[in-house]
Amino acid sequence: MKSSLEPYQNLKVNALYEWNKNVLLLGVDKIGFSFYDKKVGKNTGYKEISKYNELFNQWPGNVQFIFKHPSKKELWFGTQLGGLIICQLKDREISSCQYYLHHLGKTKIGSCINSIISDKDGNIWIGSDEGLNIITTNNDTLSYDTYNRIQCIYQDHTGTVWLGTYFDGLYSLASGSNVHKLSFKTYNSKNKLLVADEIMCIYEDKMGNLWIGTNGYGLQKYNQEKDWFEPAPNIQEIPSDIVFNITEVNGTLVLGTNKGVVLYNSQTHKSLIFDDRDGMLDKSCLKNSMFNDKKGQIYYGTPSGFCIFHPNLVNYDSTHTPTIISDFKIFHKSFDELPNKKKKTVIWKNSSTLL
Repeated sequence: MKSSLEPYQNLKVNALYEWNKNVLLLGVDKIGFSFYDKKVGKNTGYKEISKYNELFNQWPGNVQFIFKHPSKKELWFGTQLGGLIICQLKDREISSCQYYLHHLGKTKIGSCINSIISDKDGNIWIGSDEGLNIITTNNDTLSYDTYNRIQCIYQDHTGTVWLGTYFDGLYSLASGSNVHKLSFKTYNSKNKLLVADEIMCIYEDKMGNLWIGTNGYGLQKYNQEKDWFEPAPNIQEIPSDIVFNITEVNGTLVLGTNKGVVLYNSQTHKSLIFDDRDGMLDKSCLKNSMFNDKKGQIYYGTPSGFCIFHPNLVNYDSTHTPTIISDFKIFHKSFDELPNKKKKTVIWKNSSTLL
């Protein structure tokens, strides 16, 4: 088996965004954000760029989510303790920025922004430690206090919006619902529709299967017929019960966990695990810090930097190795050493041993 994991700078990378084909924009602890040149392998903090050092005269905080507005020339930074920063883009550069801490217009907004998406109707959903904000297509700014941290937001192909929370499981809002009057269905351990209560990530694969990564119960899959979540098939092969990120390459799920990167085949339910023994800077990935360039490369952040993973370069060993039992022991004695009376208590059936 071969893998290609290329380590880079010794930084805690919380978010990744493709600035252009040669440069990655990174959300980095203690630096704020930086630009990584893939060609020369150089990382440059924003303070080292004079125009950005002047522009961001206020500390942007630890950037932990990066979102490009689908219809405006704006780049949004979700920060840890610094609220929301909306940057105006001009000629592929940041030309100005506006900070939103505690308030977005006339509504309140959390200081820790964890997730931002645009739904199919053009509404912007913002999840924070203090709840949910929605900016409608009419620029109405709505605020919902969920009394729970919103950690991730996702809209599936049916238009259903899913919100992953810190301690209350998963919320779903059916397609076509009125964003001015939300009514969520809850999936959590209390109603037994989901075993986990802390949701780290949500992902729908190309086949329309909905997966969630949890803290404590690993990878879970939505059973649409029964309308509940159940453990991923063969979940015991996945070494971690924490799944921070999920993406997909050629039909295989790529999981970012606290014990390495896992390739999980959703059809055969087989897993391949890659960790520090394969070149990772750190066994643990970070939530929100995984970027799929759609060209076969996965970029993911760790507490010690970030790596590039090439799943397409992995050689799968399809050799079937038969299992042969040459001996077994009962109370530390080999089968051949047992008295005949004891041997007769061992029943052989269909090549299996039953005691």
